[in-house]
Amino acid sequence: MFTSFSTALSALSATSTAIDVVGNNLANLNTPGFKTSVVSFHDLVTQSLGAGLGDTQVGFGVGTPLTLRQFSQGALQTTGGTLDAAIQGDGFFLVQGQNSSIEYTRGGNFQVDKDGNLTTATGEQLQGWTQANGTLDTNTNPGSITVPVGTVQPPKPTGSIAFDINLNAAAQNGTADSTYATSVTVYDSLGNSHIVTATFTKDANTPLTWNYSLSIPDADVKNPRPFINAIAGMGEPLYQCQPPTGYKDDAATWVNTGALLNRLNYSLTLAGNRLRGARVDITTLLGDDAYNDSKIALDRSIEKLLDNNVAEGTRQTLEKQLDDPTILQASLDDKITKVNAGTVAGLVLGAPEFQRR
Repeated sequence: MFTSFSTALSALSATSTAIDVVGNNLANLNTPGFKTSVVSFHDLVTQSLGAGLGDTQVGFGVGTPLTLRQFSQGALQTTGGTLDAAIQGDGFFLVQGQNSSIEYTRGGNFQVDKDGNLTTATGEQLQGWTQANGTLDTNTNPGSITVPVGTVQPPKPTGSIAFDINLNAAAQNGTADSTYATSVTVYDSLGNSHIVTATFTKDANTPLTWNYSLSIPDADVKNPRPFINAIAGMGEPLYQCQPPTGYKDDAATWVNTGALLNRLNYSLTLAGNRLRGARVDITTLLGDDAYNDSKIALDRSIEKLLDNNVAEGTRQTLEKQLDDPTILQASLDDKITKVNAGTVAGLVLGAPEFQRR
């Protein structure tokens, strides 16, 4: 008689536990990284009545249910948090709990504390490895990941690009399949992004060979600012710059005769398209009329490269150079002279106002 009461109570207790688990699953429906639980029931040992094994067996009810965590992959969602992360597949985020204990979580809604440490929503510090001098060593002990809040990091220009693509080996020359284009985002020395388009074309003469070309938007070429930034970056080894602050801040580096000549010669070499690996489109920069009038070439160079911020003494010095024979190039066919606009632009690049930029 009393067994029937205890059996019924075990069912109520087990069912109550199952309802609690379901309620917890529903309550954490929007919790990042939460894994649902399921309830597993099992019966208790039965009691045999009668001699031997007996024909009558009476159970004692249901045992305390087991809860099993389901680690199946959840749905990935896009958030507006710049520090949010998600794991697809197996694995956990490693965090440091109280008393330096190591804990694991799937929740990737991270934030930054007052010391710049990357933490979970409940304050545990995310652990990992930080790249040092371009190398990530995962053989060392992990530590807290720090985000430099309130500091400015120097931008890192794109050094190389790679494409992982399959090209149609059976494509016929002259058809749509014989040309394939894709694009990639690159960054310059100031952190500005640019879209580079790579076009692959099947070689008409060599089997299984494709040629490629790279292009950037016209606006990036017509805007002189990326051009100026590229010059500054390419000239750093010659000028003995100390990144990220730029040129050495001492008089010997700036005003000695050798340094001045080096900077001027480099500017003339670059603007004259005599620098290996670099090509300057002077026509796009200064316009076609710059080849007909040296004054226009000078004024346009000062406008484009110096934003017209030039000292009067510098302008007078540059104007005197316009009479130099190397500025005017006579044609062999007639007596019409052309302005060497590249030399004019090189003189402006070598001016103190540009070097200080």
